[in-house]
Amino acid sequence: MDQIEKFLKKLDKKTALKIAQILTDIATLHIGSYDLEKLAGQKDLWRIRSGKIRIIFSKKDERGIPVYIEFRGKVYKKL
Repeated sequence: MDQIEKFLKKLDKKTALKIAQILTDIATLHIGSYDLEKLAGQKDLWRIRSGKIRIIFSKKDERGIPVYIEFRGKVYKKL
């Protein structure tokens, strides 16, 4: 089981569904309505913020690939 699946299992059902929808939107790069920001000091990494959760992803060939997901206090320490 990868890190993203483990993280989703820790969340309550409502939040997990919301994050799953964001991950689907990242995969298709329909991300205009989210709080999106390019990470400083990183070449090809972007961040979407949803409450206390941060989703780090990269853009490649017209699609997004989730790299890491965690609560805000821990996510940037892993990069």
